[in-house]
Amino acid sequence: MALEVIAQARQAHPEIELREVDLAKHPEIAVQYGVLSSPAIVINGQLAWEGVPSAQALRERIEAYLQR
Repeated sequence: MALEVIAQARQAHPEIELREVDLAKHPEIAVQYGVLSSPAIVINGQLAWEGVPSAQALRERIEAYLQR
């Protein structure tokens, strides 16, 4: 669900960069962003969620960042 919302936002806004990171292979990424559990979503270098947000909440957060 979260990836679907991100994909939709990315399609509407090609400037969005989406990366999946295997935190077991790259624990330094988890430390860098303060991720304590997975899945986690980082937006503009800031931890936005740990766990899976609702589609509406994620869509609203992405749109808010895009309008900055």
